[in-house]
Order: sequence, then structure tokens, then C-alpha cells
Amino acid sequence: MALERQLKELQLSERGGSLAAEDQCMHGWCPWLGEDETEGCKQLCDEMLNAAVEAAEADVGDFIDKFAHGMQTSQMKRVDVWGDVKKLEHIKSYFLSAGTKKLVEGSDGEDVAVIAYFARFFEQYIESFEERKPMSAAKTYELLFLDHRTIVSFFKNRIECKCLDEEYQKVKDMPKLGICSNFDCKLPKRRVERSKLHCCSKCRQRDYCSRECQKADWSNHKKRCGMSEKLVEKELQKYREQNKCSELEGATVHVVQVSL
Repeated sequence: MALERQLKELQLSERGGSLAAEDQCMHGWCPWLGEDETEGCKQLCDEMLNAAVEAAEADVGDFIDKFAHGMQTSQMKRVDVWGDVKKLEHIKSYFLSAGTKKLVEGSDGEDVAVIAYFARFFEQYIESFEERKPMSAAKTYELLFLDHRTIVSFFKNRIECKCLDEEYQKVKDMPKLGICSNFDCKLPKRRVERSKLHCCSKCRQRDYCSRECQKADWSNHKKRCGMSEKLVEKELQKYREQNKCSELEGATVHVVQVSL
């Protein structure tokens, strides 16, 4: 299934804001009853999904950079949600539950990739928020292109129920795969055993299957390598000047830490 199609299907399903009421197991997700608690979360999800669709449809640039711009715009508009770990955990839990539900129903892992991407994105964002550790864009982005075994394992390791135990037994002996960040990599679907990957030593944000692929990608990657923090701070400063807003003064370090 194409990335654009997955995103648009997820856009439509997210409008309702909940899983089917008849589901026996919610896979760890507990819907909130108060509309005032969830409205900001729903709006944030809409903004992120819209940003992802625009990134996937763009003619220039890559998905990570386009999506990062959409994320930064949302951060500036919804400080109340981006700065509330409880709400972020709720959003992450929803995506984990939605992805598990589709796998239990028989969907292939590659057709659940977008849901895994958003679950991992919010997971890393929360870790960055609480531990001041930078996000790994490559580790999140690669979920969009990985195999069924990796996607099943991803969800199984993050839910408390045993709903994916049977499916995991079918795939657990398959090799663990990662994605080479060089878009011109000659490997099928750019997939390689994770143990053979190495990351850029400067930014730690791109993984490569070989030195040759890293060198081949350098002309593209060097434009962004190590620049994320400077670019985000520049955007924040521009926003403050335009809006004369002090609301984000205390959020600068956090936004920089989670930059893609």
C-alpha cells in the first residue's frame, strides 16, 4: 500500500477519535470521557496527519524534513498539548491500540506502517521531553518501510495484552531489518540486517548499510547534518518576533531536543 494512501485512510479513521466500541480488548488504550481533555489531542493528530500527507506528496525534499516543518508549526500552535506528557501518552497509546487492532484483524505489517510511525514518533517525543535525549529521525522514519516481522515486534513489545503473541511466534525467527538512508541504495527496498547498519557519527540521525552508501549520500545529507537545532531555534525566534509571544520562552530547549 502506498504511503500516501495509508496516510489518507488514517486521516479519515482518526476523525472519530476512538476505536470501535465493541472491541473486547483495547490493547492498553483507555478513552477519555471529557471532550475538553481530548479536543486538543484530536486537533494535534489532525495537524500531524495533514503535515505527513503534504510531506509524502511533496515533489522536492525528503519526508523527514517536510514532516519536521509541519511538526514545528504544530508545536508553536499547540503548546498546551505538546507540553503535557499525559496527553502525549494518550495519543501514543491510541496509535499503539489502532495498529495492534489492524494486525489482529489480519493486516500485513507494511499496511500498518504509518500507524507504527506515529506511535514511535510520540514515544520518542515523550522520551526527549522527560530525559532530554534527542529523537532519532532515522529509527522512526524507517518504520514506514520495514517488514511484517519488525512491525509485529514493534507493537507486541509496547502493549500489555497478549493479543499479538500468536502472530509474533510466526515471525520471531526472521532476521531483524533496518533501512539504509541512501535513497539510491541498490539493496531490495533498501532493507538490510540491523546488525550491519552504522549511523552518521556526527548527527546520529542517518543509518547506512555500507561506507559506500554513506559516501554516495553525503552530498545530500551534508546540507542538513547537525543543523536541526540551529534551524529549529531560528524558526522559534522568527515566531517570537512575529507574534511578540513569550509563551515559548521556556520551551526552546525542549523543542531543540526533539528536532528531526
